[in-house]
Amino acid sequence: MRVYWRCVFLFIFFTSAFLLVVGQSSACFNPTDSFAFEVLLNKPGIKFDLSPFKNAENVRAGGDLGRAGATQVVQYRSHYNPHVAVVLFADSTPEKDRQFLSVKIQVPTKIVNITYPETTIRIETTRSLSFNRSFIRSLGYEYIGVLEEGRLKVEAKRDSISIAIWSIKVDENKTRSGVHIRVLNETLTPEREQEFRLILHSLGIAELWESATIATRNRTDADLEPVVEFTDRDFGAAMKAELKWLKENGIVSGITDSDIQEISEQGRAGLAGRNSRIVFYDGKWVPYHKTGGTLIKGAPDCSGFPEEALPEGQVNLGNKAGTAGAVNYVNLFLIFLIFGAILLIIKLRVRGNKRER
Repeated sequence: MRVYWRCVFLFIFFTSAFLLVVGQSSACFNPTDSFAFEVLLNKPGIKFDLSPFKNAENVRAGGDLGRAGATQVVQYRSHYNPHVAVVLFADSTPEKDRQFLSVKIQVPTKIVNITYPETTIRIETTRSLSFNRSFIRSLGYEYIGVLEEGRLKVEAKRDSISIAIWSIKVDENKTRSGVHIRVLNETLTPEREQEFRLILHSLGIAELWESATIATRNRTDADLEPVVEFTDRDFGAAMKAELKWLKENGIVSGITDSDIQEISEQGRAGLAGRNSRIVFYDGKWVPYHKTGGTLIKGAPDCSGFPEEALPEGQVNLGNKAGTAGAVNYVNLFLIFLIFGAILLIIKLRVRGNKRER
């Protein structure tokens, strides 16, 4: 009997902790990356060197910019719109050890309070549940958790919907199971109800929808809003201008004009962060989540990007930081001009000497 109650206690403890995580998993509707567009320059042949920013003016820099493999972060005002930030940092894809340059166009944000509906649906049963992975994926959900014989604890998520599913065998004759659904920022529409009914059907408890406990309430939470109005077209144009500037100043090399065009054409708010940013895959530039690579689990960044984080003025590399591979055409022109003037003086003197003879 003691073993039985110990199992019940553990079940309640882990289930409560699990649901607590689910309940806190959506800290804001619009994390910082919702207002950004990012590309990882991982195409073979593209190289970068952030050392020109070492002594630049109006730049926020962190890490050892001169050492490969070190943490390197650079932030400055966009050349397309000075009210928007450009964030450069060395990063890698999950499948690669080598570092590449990430270029992010980030719109500053502010924190606001919003009121929204929250709908919860609770179903509990003593029947054992079976989890259909492929069906859940076909509905666009990602899931994490434990799927073992006699133990099922899964959290499935998509946009503002989170679903906790568990089924634990307490002893030979007892099983505790349940489904808790949480929907944020929308009411329970007939279409959404039909979707949840299908999920219950895949779990083998379709008929339990009729006995589900459904409640809707209004909640007030903090969220992020953009400080600057920036369209998808603006994101593309800003990325194009920045990649060209980085190339012209020798900070990025090996990138072609067609690369820049293809990347900028995909400009869209929200294509940022490790799972959504643009990467080079199979001969083209695509969002990372379309490559079939390993998705990275992690909480969204809801801390925002305040306008005060922008440097004072426009970035100025100056002559302090020798650019990597960049050609100073002004100095080159002056050298040729001086050299030409010297040749002209020599020629005139030779002619003068001939006349004197």
